[in-house]
Amino acid sequence: WAHMRTEIPAPGAATSPDFASAIDPKVGLGRTYVNLWNWFWAPAGVWHPITETLTSNGVSVTVTAEPTALVFDPGDGDSPVSCGNAPGLPFAAPDPGAADQNPDPNTARIGGCGYRYTTVHSSANPVTATVSIPWHVTWSSNVGRTGDLGTLTTWSDTPPFVVEQIDVVLVPNPTGGG
Repeated sequence: WAHMRTEIPAPGAATSPDFASAIDPKVGLGRTYVNLWNWFWAPAGVWHPITETLTSNGVSVTVTAEPTALVFDPGDGDSPVSCGNAPGLPFAAPDPGAADQNPDPNTARIGGCGYRYTTVHSSANPVTATVSIPWHVTWSSNVGRTGDLGTLTTWSDTPPFVVEQIDVVLVPNPTGGG
């Protein structure tokens, strides 16, 4: 069990926008916007069972950890979101010519996992989100014994970021046209 804790990978905080590179130059932090879908996913190299076998005095024990969910804690006080399509899909811009576009990343048709922030968070109150994977861990041995070790959760935090509001200003047409 102790050995497996060192072998199970953290999910990596894979998000779009990428809070490490989508920097607001005015505040020096990553940014997203109110009501923008923020996608999250686990990199493909992380989402697979991990199996390790250790042997001592002729007894071998094989421990297997299987990922069971992908969870996004938005860090804004809202409840964590569990991805219905774990491990999710990396964000890709939709094909503008496709007839069947669905903007909701939480649907099986797209396969994405997402969250929308509904309030502004300034640089005085930045957000740090967490992406986590609970792993179900079991063991078996060469002497016929088996067991369930329960759940081990790994996680990765995003860099701190702000949630900004996009302001729209409507300017009347000076010619009076519609």
